[in-house]
Amino acid sequence: MGNQNPLAAWAMTLNIAECTYNIKNDEVLGKVRGFGWTMDNYYNKSQDKASIYLENLAQTDKITEQDKKIYSSYKPSENKGSGAMNDVDFSQFNREAKSTKQNILGYECDVVVYTPKTIDENIPLQLQKLIVYTSPLFNNAINFAHPFYLEENQGILRLDVYYLNNETPTLVMKPKCE
Repeated sequence: MGNQNPLAAWAMTLNIAECTYNIKNDEVLGKVRGFGWTMDNYYNKSQDKASIYLENLAQTDKITEQDKKIYSSYKPSENKGSGAMNDVDFSQFNREAKSTKQNILGYECDVVVYTPKTIDENIPLQLQKLIVYTSPLFNNAINFAHPFYLEENQGILRLDVYYLNNETPTLVMKPKCE
């Protein structure tokens, strides 16, 4: 079971308060808001360009105004996963495509489960499992806006992130329907 810290996992879920995705053709804008920060993660698949804007919202004199905002742009074809918030080497994970389908936001999705090939018992908080829900009807441009970059051919509509070895995910990331 490993060295699991439920308080650390709970704190992680509090860190991301809201995540929305705006998608049009080959463009996606992921807008993430956490406690004390906000981030825009933009990707244009057809033009092979992306950018990240991060802003610290904390009211403090300890951080200068110019250091509260960070902007970076890059070419995804040269820097795959650069926009991901979490650096995970998925070559160290088993990928299992399930035969079951799941309805997510009205789309029939394939289910893929990623599990680590090995668990380090000395690391208090590590990814135990990631369940990915993909649909061929959804543009895979959204995959660049998720907190984990996964090279799935179909659009990822939902990520269930497990930092604890529980039945309930630590964090669920999915587009918001409006």
